[in-house]
Amino acid sequence: MNSEKYQVLILDDDIALGEMLREFLQNTQQCDVVYINHIDDFWDRVRGGDFDIIFLDYRMPETNGLEVLAAMADRGIKVPTVMMTGEGSENVAARAIQSGAFDYLVKGQYSFSTLPALIQKAVRQREMQNAMQHYLDQIRYQATLLDNMRDAVVVWDLNGKITYWNTAAEQLYGVAAAECLGKSVSDVYFPYFDPPIHFPDHFHNTSYQLEHRFKHPDGATLWISTQITSLTNEHSQTIDQEGPPMLGFMDVARDVTPRKQEHEALLQSRHFIQRILDTSPNIIYILDLSTRRMRYINPEVSSILGYGVEVFINKPFEIFEAYLHPEDRSGLETHLQSLAQLKEGQVAEIEYRFMNSRKEWRWINSRATIFSRSESQQPLEIIGVLQDITSSKQAEEKLQHRFNTEKLLSAISKQFLNVTGPETDPVLHEALLLVGNFIRMDYALVMVLEDDRLVPYHLAQVPSGRYPSQKLTETGLAGLKLTWLLGRLKRHETVLLNSIADLPPQARDEQDLLERMGSGPATFIPMIYNNRMYGMLGFGSSHPGFARGEDQLDMLHSFSEMVTNALVQKQVDQALRKSEARYRAIVEDHQTEMICRFLPDCTLTFVNEAYCRYYHKDRSQLIGTSFLASLPAGEREQVCSLLANLSTNQPVNAFEQRVQLDNGQMRWQEWTGRAIFDQHNDFIEFQAIGRDITERKRIEQQLKTAQTHLTQSVRLASIGELASGVAHQISNPLTTIIADAQILLHQLDQHHPGRESADAIVKAGWRAQEVINELMKFSQPAQKMHEQVSINDTIEKALLLASAHIQANGIKLNIEIAPDLPEITANPRQLTDLWVNLLLLARSATEDGGRHTIRIRTRRIKENLVVVDVTDDGRPIPREQFETIFEPQMIPTGAGRGTGMELSLCREIVRQNQGKIAISGNGVETTFRVTFSTEGPL
Repeated sequence: MNSEKYQVLILDDDIALGEMLREFLQNTQQCDVVYINHIDDFWDRVRGGDFDIIFLDYRMPETNGLEVLAAMADRGIKVPTVMMTGEGSENVAARAIQSGAFDYLVKGQYSFSTLPALIQKAVRQREMQNAMQHYLDQIRYQATLLDNMRDAVVVWDLNGKITYWNTAAEQLYGVAAAECLGKSVSDVYFPYFDPPIHFPDHFHNTSYQLEHRFKHPDGATLWISTQITSLTNEHSQTIDQEGPPMLGFMDVARDVTPRKQEHEALLQSRHFIQRILDTSPNIIYILDLSTRRMRYINPEVSSILGYGVEVFINKPFEIFEAYLHPEDRSGLETHLQSLAQLKEGQVAEIEYRFMNSRKEWRWINSRATIFSRSESQQPLEIIGVLQDITSSKQAEEKLQHRFNTEKLLSAISKQFLNVTGPETDPVLHEALLLVGNFIRMDYALVMVLEDDRLVPYHLAQVPSGRYPSQKLTETGLAGLKLTWLLGRLKRHETVLLNSIADLPPQARDEQDLLERMGSGPATFIPMIYNNRMYGMLGFGSSHPGFARGEDQLDMLHSFSEMVTNALVQKQVDQALRKSEARYRAIVEDHQTEMICRFLPDCTLTFVNEAYCRYYHKDRSQLIGTSFLASLPAGEREQVCSLLANLSTNQPVNAFEQRVQLDNGQMRWQEWTGRAIFDQHNDFIEFQAIGRDITERKRIEQQLKTAQTHLTQSVRLASIGELASGVAHQISNPLTTIIADAQILLHQLDQHHPGRESADAIVKAGWRAQEVINELMKFSQPAQKMHEQVSINDTIEKALLLASAHIQANGIKLNIEIAPDLPEITANPRQLTDLWVNLLLLARSATEDGGRHTIRIRTRRIKENLVVVDVTDDGRPIPREQFETIFEPQMIPTGAGRGTGMELSLCREIVRQNQGKIAISGNGVETTFRVTFSTEGPL
């Protein structure tokens, strides 16, 4: 018997028989039995319980079983009922069955052993009654919906004549019902689909579902989802028939064009996400918050940090913390505590340093969210994604340092430009302190060359120096000859000393200098002016472990040039007090900055030689022209506005501007100038000093691009986490649904009306499981396998994926594949993605409705080079963008080729497969050329 307990109700005035029957069913069949011996208790019990079967006595003092059955029918009680009587009359049995009894038992003539089968039969009958009632309710509900539904409904009889065409069908198909009713469905309905509907000849009691295109009378092409089902007459079925007779067929259809379009967009998005995941590996982990143990970590930890998964899995979190940088441990602990407060959907992020297996500190970006919660909604586990961002951090820090360096040098340059002779020394002192603080030095000194000796000019002790000393003074420096150091500096060499031990024995004065500077590292840079040594700029530290980088030396050389120019300018200012002519000579011959003067209408009246060299023109070609002539037309008004705001109270102004040289090159300039007013305070002339800052602007842009790229990479790093988490959450309940539906399907009879629904649930469950499996693939790490690959094969695979999409827009696709190309060593899947990406980018550039052609061509160059060209005649890319086209987020919207990330990914794929990618164009056609070598990296 089924392990499920059945609910049994017994009504019998024979107490002995009723108690015996109750004990038998309870003890041997484990049924829940309610026994009553009076009709007054029966109705309360039967209304208050959900019984599977009722055993009803025929003879009772106040009534009989037939009257009870009639009353049950009036009250809508449909529990299977077995009539029991001590009379063996066939007449009583027939009347009981006619009144609705399920079966009939004669007391004393039946064995209790027959009761289990009887109960199971009654339970099955009740289940069938419930299922039938549910089915009838559903039919009535669907009939009501049919009159008001928005879906198109078309009905035809067994002869194929259309008998029903609702209003929604008129709106969907654009054809009035009067034009279709009574006509053959094969003439006015099936042929207008693409492909036409081919309805099976033998179609009975099942569903025929498909999606296809429909050509609307207004010319539009729609995607229509149709489901054709048979219409049967349930009430006219005869005993010898296998099923109810069919009346005809009904097609329920709806417009699924938006869903189809969204599906295609989703496929493209998934493909794009998959490519990103293939090129962006990361570490995924799950941490149990209650035990503080790492429950899971994927094998990517080995390739990124060099540790096996066994180092961290099921180990206390303190083992993980042991590899953290000491300065980051408290921050991570605070981060873990904050995770317990996360709301659903929130993501917490942190960056910290982690020691890899080679004892190197790596920067890690961690993004984590709640993975599971307790019944009380307390967080139990977190799931996180770790990404190695060391390279990005180093690049960002390097660019930030260069940016800060340029900013510092720019500020110092402005100070030097705005001072006159007597003010030079205080500004020089302040500049030495600024630079000393920036590079963490203790001393900064300037010595000038006089009579072939280095003479102290200025000394500054940095307040933030680690080991301040009072030994170094200008008076003490005056007695040092520094012959060895002078010889090196005269050869324009930069002298780097780590300690006194680096000096030769004869350099005694230099040893004395280093002792006074603290016996630590020292840097001496020659001050060069007009290719001659002007003096020396020196920096010293008391800390023996101080490190000096290449960027720092570049900055000190630039600073040395500024100091040299400032000191020379001081001499020039002093000379100008004596002679205007000498002032002009010095400006013309020695000034490295551009100097000019112009009238209020911006007409140039004076330019120095540096200005002429910058524009590659003679003075005669510049005097009389406009200072604004080289500015782009749209930016001249801004400079004019700055000049118009000058006054006697504010005569000095600084501004930046773009200029275009005669060769078409765009450059950035920084100008600082002073307005000159006459005795009536009228503006008569503007004098300005300028310098080229193009390199600084480029560095600023690179820093901004690096920060944007880092943010994009961190966002994309959580895609694997989200895909895996969502798929896991759906897969578990879906497994239960499929299993229960399969059990129900096996229990139902072949002709049971509920069997079709159970079968549909199983099929729909497996279709959903297939989607989950595809989603799970998004979180799997890429397989970076290289093998011998035929480029032509990868292009053919790409064409299978992309050619139909390209040609569907009316774009002509030319394919020129050279036979017998040599194989190369590469990843075939990455190459296929590369060609698909380039073809789709070409398609996006040709989506303007015109006639366009995309050509892909392979050929062999020399013996070992294979070249692939992807060419289109769509929107051209400006030539000035060729240098930055493969940088992320650098493609302007007008280029019409993707979002700015696709070409960066293409370059990365080519690099990983040891090739090169380049762009060329003639204003009509644009070509992306990819080159591979059969002999190794290019």
